[in-house]
Amino acid sequence: MKRLKRLGAVGLLLSTLVATAVTALRASTKLPAPSITVEEMMIAQSTDGEDYYLILPESEIVIIKPTSTALPTATAELQPTVTDTAEHEGERIWVRLSHYWPPLLGVNCHPANVHNGKCYASLYGREWQEWVGVGLACPMEWPLGTEWHIPALGKTFVCVDRGGAIQSLEDGSLFVDLLQPDIPYVHNGTIVRDQYSPSGAYLVEAWVTR
Repeated sequence: MKRLKRLGAVGLLLSTLVATAVTALRASTKLPAPSITVEEMMIAQSTDGEDYYLILPESEIVIIKPTSTALPTATAELQPTVTDTAEHEGERIWVRLSHYWPPLLGVNCHPANVHNGKCYASLYGREWQEWVGVGLACPMEWPLGTEWHIPALGKTFVCVDRGGAIQSLEDGSLFVDLLQPDIPYVHNGTIVRDQYSPSGAYLVEAWVTR
């Protein structure tokens, strides 16, 4: 019992020290107060793309805006992330990476496919779950079944979905939505931020085979 009380006291002391450290950190660096309180469970990905973190309801998230080097904007001279110099088949194009996840509903799942709060969509002849990690939504001008090899991700994806929001842009790049629960990560990737990608998006090369 004494050992349990001692552990409890140590735990209380550690939590007090952590709280004090966080308060001191906010005061010294003038960090913003928590601006988001998580209402539903969320999944976050580490910056190196290797780990996932489960954020529980009622957790507080502090948003810290970067103040270092500004992100580039898309121009005709901006080169997308290229990870190798190997020969590839198909047409080379620039793509901006985004993602969508049907269980989130809303824009992630057509209302006609929502039943009892769940998404029951069929994509390119299969249930959407079968395309997780290998399927993507491409612009309307690209046919379903088109293969998109993205060297920066080391994978080949299949266009299994299309939508009006997935459009080709004036700078020659276009959006593709990867079917996965998390935001795509590209190590040392080129990020573009402009009117089309105000929050920033990875700009990478893709080799497309119709």
